[in-house]
Amino acid sequence: MGVNGASFDRMSKIAEFFPQIRILNPDLIIVSLGTNDVQGRFRSEEYIKGVKSFMKPLRKYVSGVPVLFTLPPDSYKNGRVNADLDKAGSLLKKYALDNRCAWWDLREVMGGSGSVSKWRNLGLAAADRKHYTPKGYMLQGHLFQQALIKGYKNYAEKN
Repeated sequence: MGVNGASFDRMSKIAEFFPQIRILNPDLIIVSLGTNDVQGRFRSEEYIKGVKSFMKPLRKYVSGVPVLFTLPPDSYKNGRVNADLDKAGSLLKKYALDNRCAWWDLREVMGGSGSVSKWRNLGLAAADRKHYTPKGYMLQGHLFQQALIKGYKNYAEKN
């Protein structure tokens, strides 16, 4: 499920969203939000409040289902590297650790801070360096799928 321009706070206010997830009877929930949360005026306390307001009804409707957060990709804000990504990433990782959730750091996988410019030069990111080309989104999906499979294999071998 997805909503263009979504943020943690915005998604938490869509009442029908959470009951619909329960109907799907998922084995894993992948939450890929956060990019839009860091594009405007960023305040740490508002960001984590949004995460919590999203997770509370999610846990109510699908308790016990593992949650994996994807951290936002590298992007620009106001013509330069978005420094708020570091803050948001740290907050989301801490939330994940404190609440027994997993995460995958797309920004790190991309090459870290400023890597969106390299992706732009390779035709994988749009000129605004906030959005990605179809090829870039496909690569992100492929990288995530590979990491998920590798993580599951490691888990299965140990258990």
